[in-house]
Amino acid sequence: MKVIVDQNKCVASGQCVLATPRVFDQREEDGIVFLLTETPPEDLADDVRQAVALCPAQAIWLEEQADKADEQRGKAEEEADKADEQRGKAEEEADKADEQRGKAEEEADKADEQGDKEEEQGKAEEQGDKQ
Repeated sequence: MKVIVDQNKCVASGQCVLATPRVFDQREEDGIVFLLTETPPEDLADDVRQAVALCPAQAIWLEEQADKADEQRGKAEEEADKADEQRGKAEEEADKADEQRGKAEEEADKADEQGDKEEEQGKAEEQGDKQ
């Protein structure tokens, strides 16, 4: 979470300071808000949100959405990486299966050739017996 203030909009009501004095303060000379920290600790998040809601001039806002979007983008990239990895594994398995299929076909062809040779030998022997 990043806190942003627009000092030009601030009307010096001090509501933000009352809500979250560890994040907001006011200038002595005119009471305009200034930040003690742009990125408050997570335990102050609810108080900061309350300060934003209480500001009568709407001079304070948060950049939480960007953080969430970055987080979601990171998760999406991780999921895409996992999907790519799974796709790669599936392709490897398919390649192995193709290789095994090819070997099986070669063995079947050899067996067919052997069977054809045996059949030819059998016919030749039959013809030899007939003569």
